[in-house]
Amino acid sequence: MIHSQIKPIFGTPLNRSHWASQGLVLHYLMNEFAGDLVHDSCGMNDGKMILMAPMSGISGWVPGPHGGALAFDGTNDYVDCDSASILNITTGNLSCFIRCFITQFINNDTLFSRGSYSEDSGWSIYIGGGGDARKLSVLFGMSYFPEALAGSVSLNQWMTLGFVKRGINVNLYRDGLSLFSGNFGNIKFSVARLNIFNDSGTVNRNPTGFVSHVSIYNRALSAEEIAYLYAFPWCMYDSGMSAWEYWQQNRNFDHYYRRLMAA
Repeated sequence: MIHSQIKPIFGTPLNRSHWASQGLVLHYLMNEFAGDLVHDSCGMNDGKMILMAPMSGISGWVPGPHGGALAFDGTNDYVDCDSASILNITTGNLSCFIRCFITQFINNDTLFSRGSYSEDSGWSIYIGGGGDARKLSVLFGMSYFPEALAGSVSLNQWMTLGFVKRGINVNLYRDGLSLFSGNFGNIKFSVARLNIFNDSGTVNRNPTGFVSHVSIYNRALSAEEIAYLYAFPWCMYDSGMSAWEYWQQNRNFDHYYRRLMAA
């Protein structure tokens, strides 16, 4: 097992020269195990735990699959993040991913959002679009509702969910693979704060479960980069030979990627 398959301990700095750090504007390891702050490894957008009991075991810090994780009780727990200008991404290129374990939700519970459909601005990724209780959806303002296939969200298992927006094209992803692709217009500016496990414009859209890490890029990741980050989610903390260079040198990543695409 190489380093990027092991979650770094709290305080480990990003390798700013690593390809996976390029365009990374927010990265939550959720490996603190204490306090009510969720620290951004990029150093700009720390999050505040809202209505959570940090050491209760059902709300707050808990052991995760590779280190720490954050538990949400589904009632009113969420993380409220900074509204720093670096998150004002309206260029049309945006990549957002969350590693989560959902135990319970209701239609339209939100994984993370910047703004809300109620204000016709910003974006959010949520569960249950179109009335389907296990459909992953992403929203840009009020006009764009790309939706993945029914059943794309599973209960009681770890999933890496997210989207990539390249210009007007949107791709929804689960576990390194594209679920849906379509053209849905531009990103609209929002002054709202980023929320995790809550819609930042509508209260009580809180799923129950756990979050292991969250990442946001101000660029559109390629399909190969997404597959690689699913396999090695913390490679941007590697020093010396990066995981990418390791796999390229040994000619294994291309084989891994082709197997993933065929699965």
